[in-house]
Amino acid sequence: MLVLSIGGFILGARVIPPDDFDVVTAGQIAVEGPGAIKDAAGRVSLRSLTWEEAHDNAIQPRVSSFGETNEPQLPVLPAHAIRARIDLSFNRPLISDAPVELHVDLPEKAVITQCYSLDPHSSVDWHWQDRPPNDILSIFMSAIGVPLGNKYLQVNGTVPNGSHAILIAIDVTGVDGLSFASNRTRAKVLLPLLFTNGVTADSSNQTPNSPGQEPGVTMVADLPATETYTWSRRPVIQKENSEVWSQPLTNVRNSSDSGIPAPITGVREDVLRQDSRRDFWAGIVFGVAGAAVIGFIQSVFSAMRERRSSTQSSHTPVVNTQG
Repeated sequence: MLVLSIGGFILGARVIPPDDFDVVTAGQIAVEGPGAIKDAAGRVSLRSLTWEEAHDNAIQPRVSSFGETNEPQLPVLPAHAIRARIDLSFNRPLISDAPVELHVDLPEKAVITQCYSLDPHSSVDWHWQDRPPNDILSIFMSAIGVPLGNKYLQVNGTVPNGSHAILIAIDVTGVDGLSFASNRTRAKVLLPLLFTNGVTADSSNQTPNSPGQEPGVTMVADLPATETYTWSRRPVIQKENSEVWSQPLTNVRNSSDSGIPAPITGVREDVLRQDSRRDFWAGIVFGVAGAAVIGFIQSVFSAMRERRSSTQSSHTPVVNTQG
């Protein structure tokens, strides 16, 4: 009975397996934009990239710290789609419009379905481009073990007068996640890589970043409030419906190592505990049921043997030994 219960527990754990972490498919995202832009007052340096991502739910409009007009309400996100807000910010509001071009590299199977401007004073043109065969960024990323897809998103827009950023949102299908993905018990986050493609204006009359304000990358993962994770790297901000990580910009191309940040992993310990209890009781039930079945089979065989023995006795002839 004990052996059956132990065996049942093991079999129960195999019948109801925990989620395989390998099914989480967050990919490495790369954004390439200008290190600075130019308005009527001179050069304005890049300050930060903020990537916010939501799965199957809308990203809520917000007002920036510089007081721009509220972002427009976007269409309802289709089922099984991903929406990402991309905020490429510079270190002061502009006093005249400045054109900006940025490229967004996504995982191989990702498909862009729409791109929106989140600034009511600016519009964007976007194209899903085939990557040139000798693309420098693609060659570099492949050399450090992070190959890029065959296509990339090219966005041409404007940082309007009075603003400090180009704000866009993209809708994506075909993948489980971009910079983060999750299954029932686990999650993985990969902070986007930010590459600067030089300065789009001369270096005269520039406005550099202040000390301690070097460009940085921020990742915001919009997760349901019902999902609570224990993270391998604690978020800098935790809200009811989102987790936020941030780090300084790494110059990957000039780094002595790959410069690729390690994945951040999360575990839903409450779900794993429930699974453990479920597997334990499933094993016990299986063991008890197995023992009962074996007991029943044994009783059936025992009854058959007794019946056979009784039948044989009734047909055995009596030998008279008296002469």
